[in-house]
Amino acid sequence: MSEYGVRPTGFVVKPLGRILDEIEQSLVTEFGPGIIQTPQSPMGQINGLFADMTSGMWELAEDVYQSIDPDQAEGANLDRVGRIRLTERGPGEQDGSYRQAITNEGTARVILADLARAVQNVDGVRYRQVFVNETSTNDENQMPPNTIAVAVLGGDDAEIATVINRYIPMGISTYGGLIVNIIEEGYCRSVRLIRPVEMDVRLTVQITASANRRGCPAPSPSVVAAALAEYLVSPETRPWNGQNIDAYLIRQFIESTFDGVEFVGLFGYKDEFTDPFYNSIPFEFFEIANVTEVTVVPG
Repeated sequence: MSEYGVRPTGFVVKPLGRILDEIEQSLVTEFGPGIIQTPQSPMGQINGLFADMTSGMWELAEDVYQSIDPDQAEGANLDRVGRIRLTERGPGEQDGSYRQAITNEGTARVILADLARAVQNVDGVRYRQVFVNETSTNDENQMPPNTIAVAVLGGDDAEIATVINRYIPMGISTYGGLIVNIIEEGYCRSVRLIRPVEMDVRLTVQITASANRRGCPAPSPSVVAAALAEYLVSPETRPWNGQNIDAYLIRQFIESTFDGVEFVGLFGYKDEFTDPFYNSIPFEFFEIANVTEVTVVPG
């Protein structure tokens, strides 16, 4: 096997010197050792011209190889590679994160990751989460065995259902309260999905704050409140549907973000409930927290 071209380590370009040497050796084989091929001779000049042309072809071959290699492709070429994997670039997404999605680097559940990404790219989607029950019994969310549930906020029902149907393996059913009928290859298919109910929540968090180990003053309660509110409403970090807002969640964020700030406790009000919840605000699987107000006070 040639040591140049497509190799397990990538594409190896044949050096110009090696190309010229092979041309000269082939002429010796054809015309004998007496042929004059010095750089100044006419044949040497012709050899150099053909070597340059051949070297250019090797460089072109390397460019073609890189254009379809997700680890090396960039821009529009990377988009074309992604379409082969049924993976679309998100709005404003840079090559680095898109390349990681194509290669599934660091991803254990490839099908679920691809499904989640495809749903996220549907126009108007502002939250999506994929759940799977691979056991033989109902799970803690009452999902039946061998089912996948996709929870979505925003986007068009039919577009989302079409994407889900494209990624669901044979033998796996979908789970959810909304049934969407779509036409796939001339046949009607029913896809279930979850449209979680957004429950408004107002939180009050108690903290203690002191100068950190470097002597810097503690952040004000309003700064902590603004950062916590952003964390709880951001599409990438907001609590999932069915996830409680509890002391562990709030403590983990505050104490890992702010040096010198300690979580003391929390209470909050949830839609349809008049009494506050202390240290844990519960949510059912078909509900999701919509944090509308965050107040931070000294504990």
